[in-house]
Amino acid sequence: MSEAAPRGLAIETSGTVYSLAACCGADTVTATLGDSRDRSRSIYVEIGNLINSLSISLKNLNWIAFGQGPGGFTGLRIGAAVAKTLAYACDLPVFPVSSLQAIAAGEQRRGVHGRVYVCQDARMGQIYGGLYELTDGAPLAWLEDALMDPAEVMACHEDSFVGAGSAWTVFPEMAASFGSRLRAINPGAVPQAEDILRLAVLASHTGHGVSAASAGPSYLRNQVTNK
Repeated sequence: MSEAAPRGLAIETSGTVYSLAACCGADTVTATLGDSRDRSRSIYVEIGNLINSLSISLKNLNWIAFGQGPGGFTGLRIGAAVAKTLAYACDLPVFPVSSLQAIAAGEQRRGVHGRVYVCQDARMGQIYGGLYELTDGAPLAWLEDALMDPAEVMACHEDSFVGAGSAWTVFPEMAASFGSRLRAINPGAVPQAEDILRLAVLASHTGHGVSAASAGPSYLRNQVTNK
């Protein structure tokens, strides 16, 4: 096996669907976790099965990546905790990846070109939004991930873009305000571990990740419920 061949694990738990992906060179495997009541425990079993299917062990990995959010608070804590625990145990670097960038990467994988405005419902009348430009490599953030009001999204001056994420149907007035400038919408777009894995592979070519102690979720908001 070439030393340059990527060997990594990606964990995505920021949404309602938890997913995993791992690679050893050109071989990539993925898994989706069922709706278990204790997914924080079953995720370790699934990771073990995934890594074993590549005929390697966790200690053979080069790094671990995870979707750092924004997204659901509970899921983000689980994903970060699992990534940090395994990274500590195996002395591995960690690549935290924006979950909104992962959605943009998923659109890129499906053949979308140009710019993608990722807007996920953040509840309480707000949106997790990020505008990304799709390039030959990783999607580039044109507007950084932020907690936004629908009016802030509607203030976007882009001439042409694609919308991705649940907020486009939760707040239909946003789509209506852009008219033909909004080329298409994929409201079912969610972050997936296979896209986080690809982004981490690209990042590993130019960076070394961060330590497990430095890795953590990106909540963008600390208030969980309306008062």
